[in-house]
Amino acid sequence: MASGPLIVGNNAAGGEGPIQTYDFAAGGEPVASFVPTGSIGNNGRGVEVIGNEVFYTELSGSSEGSDGIHVAPFNGGAGGADTRTLPNPRPGASIADLAASGGALYVTTGYGGEPPLQVFKLDPSSGAVLAGPINIGTPSTNSDGFTVLPNGNFLINNGDASCTYDQYDSSTGALISGTTIQVPEAGSCTGVDTDGKSLFFETDFSSFTQTDMSGTLVIRKVVSSNTVEDMSLIQTPTEVRPTTTGTTLSGENRSGESITVKEGVAVSDKATLSGENASRAGGEVTYKVYADSQCSTLAKEAGAVKVSTGTVPASEAETLAPGTYYWQATYSGDTANSPSKSACGSEVETVEPRTVIEVVSSHRAGNISLGSPFSVTATVMEGGVPQPARAVTFTVTGANPQSATSATDSAGHASFSYVGRKPGTDQIVVSLLDRKGNPVTSSPITQSWVPLPAPLLGKTVNVVVVSGVVFIKLPPGAHLSAVPPFGGAFDSLSKGVGFIPLSEARQIPVGSTLDTSAGIVELTTATAAAGKPQVGEFGAGIFTILQDRKQRGLVSLNVVNAQPPQKVCATLGKKAQAARRLSSRVLGRLNGNAHGKYVTRGQYSAATVRGTIWNVINRCDGTLTQVSRGVVSVRDFLRRKTITLHAGRHYLAKAR
Repeated sequence: MASGPLIVGNNAAGGEGPIQTYDFAAGGEPVASFVPTGSIGNNGRGVEVIGNEVFYTELSGSSEGSDGIHVAPFNGGAGGADTRTLPNPRPGASIADLAASGGALYVTTGYGGEPPLQVFKLDPSSGAVLAGPINIGTPSTNSDGFTVLPNGNFLINNGDASCTYDQYDSSTGALISGTTIQVPEAGSCTGVDTDGKSLFFETDFSSFTQTDMSGTLVIRKVVSSNTVEDMSLIQTPTEVRPTTTGTTLSGENRSGESITVKEGVAVSDKATLSGENASRAGGEVTYKVYADSQCSTLAKEAGAVKVSTGTVPASEAETLAPGTYYWQATYSGDTANSPSKSACGSEVETVEPRTVIEVVSSHRAGNISLGSPFSVTATVMEGGVPQPARAVTFTVTGANPQSATSATDSAGHASFSYVGRKPGTDQIVVSLLDRKGNPVTSSPITQSWVPLPAPLLGKTVNVVVVSGVVFIKLPPGAHLSAVPPFGGAFDSLSKGVGFIPLSEARQIPVGSTLDTSAGIVELTTATAAAGKPQVGEFGAGIFTILQDRKQRGLVSLNVVNAQPPQKVCATLGKKAQAARRLSSRVLGRLNGNAHGKYVTRGQYSAATVRGTIWNVINRCDGTLTQVSRGVVSVRDFLRRKTITLHAGRHYLAKAR
């Protein structure tokens, strides 16, 4: 029975060379040998034992090993007939050495002056390429010593039978500086393998040399003369060692055994294996997520990964609903490592409800006219539940910067409305602080403002609702064609009879009547000076807008009584006493604040202004004009005289 690790070598002597098995501790002659059925001339260079299968290459004609990788049963070194042949991953180039790591088969190709030296990672069952080719940059293509180290790097000698070895990055093939090993007390070296603690080299075709991982001599064992070109190390007996599975959760730039993340954040798990043989572990790790700390209620499966040389890939990233979850990683074990799993309840993921702000606009898509109101509604949700009484801030940046704060209602809604006064584009965002004081911001809504077309003298007037509720009535016989180019915007205005709400900035025809009893409008009208319109604000009553081109921009605002005098003002017979009491009853009125040429016509007088604040009130006893700023000329229709009023004065043009 073997007393130490076994070394399997491909004795590449002339003729049909056998695959020989040596007991390293005993040295001397092989303890087993067989001639593979697939050899031609001899069995070639590469050899590797995985489980109970031996993988080898052969010399075939003038091309060394170019016909593929043969697989035969190992049977403790007694061998057997080939069971299959894996394809050469680089057809036309020779295969030099074989190595195994993490359950995968590695091959070097390009021996015999066929640059570049390349490494492939293969599935040992099918020969499918799992990784590669990886170009190895610096050594000669005649390198004939190769293995995969526990750290994943490649160890390759510098040429045919060279005793100088270097490490190369297994992803890029780049030489790793400072890793050179010079095999001590040896003139020629070929095959190399490792048990994770030591390195074993074929030396001088008559011995095997053991060093530590840095290349310091441990022992040299003399064996019978041979021409071994590659070797495979087998630990005998293979003892299964315990393993421990540790885990770390990662997500939202956080990591640890327990983490807290916001709703919508993907979290992954990463297992690590520890144990005496864990550095060369293969097998599989399965990740699962449970809804309880006893790991009995499965919430989600997070994938299964292959373990290679003790390295465990991370799980799939999972996005979970708000709540508390418990992750667990389960290791399958392999021939040298026992199964294990992370402790149930040791990995805790807490998913906090995310505060989300959804913002929608109440306005149709596209540009809107200056002076029109624009509204947005924000809905605050936390874990899909509406959040009432949350303070949200609406911030407008761009052409019309401003901000406002509002509280959400029972449905989690909060609204904000403003009027764009300057042309350009605004961006509206809604923000709040979540329950931990962290800022939450909505996606932006963008709105562009464009001016109405310039008003036309005697034809059109631009009107904007400044505040309150305003109604409009088009003049008799008005048609859409009379208000180009915004005719299409008046569809709603031309339907039906009477007043309808005026909800946004419009260009309306002269002769229109506005009801501003509960609101204020801004009127922009043309003047005789091209490109210099006049602007004023009017409200508190009903009035008709008139403008005659012949009067060079003068705007006439005719007050319309909201109540008929014959029903309000009692003046005859027995009602004389009541008439005296009702003499100041208001029939209609109009407040004005304007710069330009305006005349406000009441029932018994007209007030002509040029930049002032005033009001005109139709009453049962006459028309009252009051001036708050500036100067107003009042024409009394019955008395046929004109009175000049200054700020703070008033005049009543009496009905009789």
